[in-house]
Amino acid sequence: DNKIFLKSAFTLALPIALQNLLSSSLNTIDTIMVGRLGEVEVASVGLANQVFFILVIILFGICSGSSIFVSQFWGKRDVENIRMVFLLNVVIALIPAIIIGLFAFFAPSMVMRIFSDDPRVILEGGKYLKIVSLSYIPTAINFSIGAVVRSIERPKLPLVMAAISLVVNSTLNYILIFGKLGVPALGIEGAALATLISRLIELVIYIYAIYTRFKFIAVRIKDILNVPILFLKRFIKTTTPVIFNEMLWGIGVSLFFIVYSRMGTGVVAAVNIAKVLENLLNAFFFGMGYASAVLIGKKIGEHKESEAMQYAKKFTYMTPVFTVPITIIIIVFAPIFLKLYNVPEIVRNDAFFILVIRALFLQIRNMNLVHIVGSLRSGGVTRVCLLLDVAGVWLVSLPLLVIFGLWLKYDIRIVFTLALLEELLKVSFVLWRVNSGKWVNNLVHDIK
Repeated sequence: DNKIFLKSAFTLALPIALQNLLSSSLNTIDTIMVGRLGEVEVASVGLANQVFFILVIILFGICSGSSIFVSQFWGKRDVENIRMVFLLNVVIALIPAIIIGLFAFFAPSMVMRIFSDDPRVILEGGKYLKIVSLSYIPTAINFSIGAVVRSIERPKLPLVMAAISLVVNSTLNYILIFGKLGVPALGIEGAALATLISRLIELVIYIYAIYTRFKFIAVRIKDILNVPILFLKRFIKTTTPVIFNEMLWGIGVSLFFIVYSRMGTGVVAAVNIAKVLENLLNAFFFGMGYASAVLIGKKIGEHKESEAMQYAKKFTYMTPVFTVPITIIIIVFAPIFLKLYNVPEIVRNDAFFILVIRALFLQIRNMNLVHIVGSLRSGGVTRVCLLLDVAGVWLVSLPLLVIFGLWLKYDIRIVFTLALLEELLKVSFVLWRVNSGKWVNNLVHDIK
């Protein structure tokens, strides 16, 4: 049984982890290349991308909510309903992409003023944001396709797409930012243009793959007319807390960056630089969280609730095994990574401290991630997850940041450490809830 579990977990987790790693590598290369232009450019792109971050978080919420149903339907091999969920996912995902994209395109400077009061950052970030906002709609569709394909245990397609995006984006970044191969140097606008082109190429390939290799889940517009009312009500009831969870959590985290930016351009540059390496090495745990959601959801769909609970406990044991080496890697390789950036020594030192503190909290954070994104959501207890995540950010971290960062004007090292305390408060409740077994709900057993 353990061999079957480990094989299933790694077959899903590794491709998803590699996909996240490649996506994070793309952001790393972006930041390093823009970082060669200077501190202001790093801060500008980092803050402009907070808009994209909010969109991605909302999309992640929509796709996570849909994936609960896709994985449970996959457990009972109900392909028609999977196609229906897929269509709902795409339609709902396009709504925030269009709304946020319109604001970012038509009022980029106004949006940048939310995040910074530095005129240079507002100007440069606005240039980047106007162009990159055009990538939001293709991103929403790409996200939806990737989520449904992973939830039916076909994670290789999103992995291939991430590899293609990495190559295309990195190559175009080099050409457009620095003006190679006879192209004029576009600087920060070149980075935005490279992102837009790579997202459009990704969309074309994704759509081709769905309608050739994955025809059984390829959506048809007429499917929207066949959505049963019972299912639609249950879908909305289950997914709405997930969407609000990610949206409120994402807005809260973006407010962190507003606080950091008010503490100084050097501070926000340090946080952005540290975040790149952390995301790079944390890719595996996002893969593990998603794998746990799919595998546990599938077991619930198969009416194997006791096995679903056993799987959740096994993920509890697996998490520390992989967290410890990653913690060591972050601390050891951080100084080498930070030398790639053309920033003042104080920014580099702050970024190193932030990385060390984040690494020390990684064990707790990953445990919360695997069970909130994976186990608890797959069992349909999305309101509990909403309360945990939103209370942690809005009632603990954000007040501490405002009090100690803006009011008392403490050093970023102390402020950043205080912001992580919410993870410590969440973990005991998360583990208690998982061990209680009061989270396993079959949401599709009576849907034909």
